[in-house]
Amino acid sequence: MNQTELRAQLWDVVALDQDLSFGFALFSDSALICYDVADWQGQAFRPLATAGVSFRLIWNKTFAIRTDLATSPHEQDGPGFYVIVNQAF
Repeated sequence: MNQTELRAQLWDVVALDQDLSFGFALFSDSALICYDVADWQGQAFRPLATAGVSFRLIWNKTFAIRTDLATSPHEQDGPGFYVIVNQAF
């Protein structure tokens, strides 16, 4: 339903002839999640929301590594830690 993100690349460094750009982001997501037919609990869809913080490293302006720490008030097993490699945004 919604994805909002506030990003900033905060500093750039050249180390061993490699351009490194470091940044952070704050984000929030919301979506409708469909229950399994066997366990739909009287409602077909359930709205869920999450929020988190992200660290970004862009290497030579062509390769990105992102780590996210996210949590949701609707989930019992949070927060979650994710590593995403070479995603453009």
